[in-house]
Amino acid sequence: MFFLVIYILTCAAKLRELHLSRNSRLTYLHANTFRGLLNLISLDLSHCNIFEIHPLLFSHLPSLERLDLASNNMRYVPQAFRNLSSLTRLSLEGNHIEAIGRDSLKDLESLLKPLPPVLSQQALLKSLSLSFL
Repeated sequence: MFFLVIYILTCAAKLRELHLSRNSRLTYLHANTFRGLLNLISLDLSHCNIFEIHPLLFSHLPSLERLDLASNNMRYVPQAFRNLSSLTRLSLEGNHIEAIGRDSLKDLESLLKPLPPVLSQQALLKSLSLSFL
């Protein structure tokens, strides 16, 4: 398992965009990976092999507007997206999502096309396509 811990980026407080896509060895991100990147507005983690996201991973990114996690190996949507009040775009397509954690998508009021709150209450949901929203 490859762990990416970007402590060196804690000195890059002015960083606004970070592209880490197509890192096939990237499978898990530690809770403090993006600590200190307070001005980050765009994060691209697409086309990696991420299968799990720590629930606190994005809690250090209050300015995050765009998050791309498309085409990974995620099966579960954790509560890591909660309180990302600046988020306007969230890409999760191309994953193998089987479950969405209760309240995982709560407080994402800035998404351009908000998801219905009923989605987080669908315990038996097996398939969901939102590609035409």
